[in-house]
Amino acid sequence: MKRRHYLPLMILLLLPAHIGFLPVGRALAQNANATESPDNPMAEIERAYLNGDFAFARARLPALAEQGNQVAQFRLGYMLVKGQGGPVDNPGAVGWLTKATESGHLDSATLLGQLYLQGLGVEKDDRKALQLLEHAADRGSTKSQLLIGQMYRQGLGATKDLETAARWLQSAARAQDADAQYELSSMFSRGEGVAQDDTEALKWLTLAAENGKAEAQISLGFNYSSGTGVEKDAAKSLAWFRRAAEGGHPMAQRILGAAYLQGEGVAQNFSEALKWLRLAADAGDAAAQSNLGFAYATGKGVAQDDTQAAVWYRAASNNGLIRAQVALARFYETGRGVEQDLAEASKLYRTAAETGNAVALAQLGRMVHQGTLTPPAKQIDAISWVFRAGVNGDEAAIDWLQNLADQNIPMAQGRLAQLLRQDADQLPAAVSMFQRAANNGDLYAQYQLGQLYASGEGVDQDYVQAHMWINLSAVSGNREALRARDVIAKLMTPQQIADAQQLARDFGQ
Repeated sequence: MKRRHYLPLMILLLLPAHIGFLPVGRALAQNANATESPDNPMAEIERAYLNGDFAFARARLPALAEQGNQVAQFRLGYMLVKGQGGPVDNPGAVGWLTKATESGHLDSATLLGQLYLQGLGVEKDDRKALQLLEHAADRGSTKSQLLIGQMYRQGLGATKDLETAARWLQSAARAQDADAQYELSSMFSRGEGVAQDDTEALKWLTLAAENGKAEAQISLGFNYSSGTGVEKDAAKSLAWFRRAAEGGHPMAQRILGAAYLQGEGVAQNFSEALKWLRLAADAGDAAAQSNLGFAYATGKGVAQDDTQAAVWYRAASNNGLIRAQVALARFYETGRGVEQDLAEASKLYRTAAETGNAVALAQLGRMVHQGTLTPPAKQIDAISWVFRAGVNGDEAAIDWLQNLADQNIPMAQGRLAQLLRQDADQLPAAVSMFQRAANNGDLYAQYQLGQLYASGEGVDQDYVQAHMWINLSAVSGNREALRARDVIAKLMTPQQIADAQQLARDFGQ
């Protein structure tokens, strides 16, 4: 049976931003007198804390902490870690949490373990972290059980042990910890530490989603959208994306915004689309920023506004989104929404081209052959760019390459031949140009010429000639040619192979 992977996202939640504070009910319960008198100092501090008066709470906690109050020590340690009511003070937090842990406070042991795990306020020590967390987990701390499961799964502080990881995660998951449920679902989906079980994976994923885990909600959204592991259901897919979006997850907000923008699974609604896209964009989601740029550039759902389009394309570009870099480069090249700046345009195109983006490569090629961009120092780059422009239908690229081919530049000859090959009427000219480039040592042309002889395209089929040219390209470092040569050799007799090899040796002399 095909295994279904429900969980594309794996997150180890160990950063201070994810450390939840002790709920007030439990905190007060651990202070025997806290709930008995409204005049109790700890009760007053907790009320102030919950009301957001961190400065008041932080100012009064040290006195109680010095008296040995575990809850005060924990609360103060937590506030120092989070920088609530004052600056972050991780070493100070370690001191107070150590005191509380030594007197048996479980939540302090959990938080202290996280600080050792991250090396905050103390030297990083995975083993010490695991020891602290196991102490709390054995006594029922769900958060510690989750963290231990993650540590054994990652091999942090102990030898990687997936079965042990699964046991700890199951303990936390049964206690309704959404992070544990989400991670446990992943393990059942992959068969890590447990028998692979799609039903169990879906069960825990659904529980995690119902308990507010945004990544689980998004995973279910994708699953219902594609019908992976569940019956395809557009309405349920959108409902899960909406729950994650309403919970503030930028990816879900962007997906929901795009759905409204395109009218996919929901009635098209531009105002709703922009609302969700803006939320995601403001949160830094590059794809949402680019979508807003597109909306303003095209006037889709908003008044067309090139200036605003450039603003959003720039935000997405700064966040590394390649398609936004290409779009913004085009704006700078044409002076659309920004002052024309060919240098900035070429810089953005180059950034995108470094990732292999075909559009950016073609745009650079167009600028080169149009003369709006000084050719790069390496001629090989210029030829590659212009060739890409030609592949994209830029007919002027052929003239530019023809000029270099006439100067007997092998690489230009080989790329020109490939462009000519796209036109059936130009096939004889393409074969002739491939032959010139191959004779001049261009690996690309040698490989392509060999392929023509192997298939009989534009020439009489000849495996000896095919093997010869592909072999020459292969021995010079063309890996694709190496594979093709081995395939062709299987179609040849030993004598044909020997003849081809002799031709290749003769060529090299």
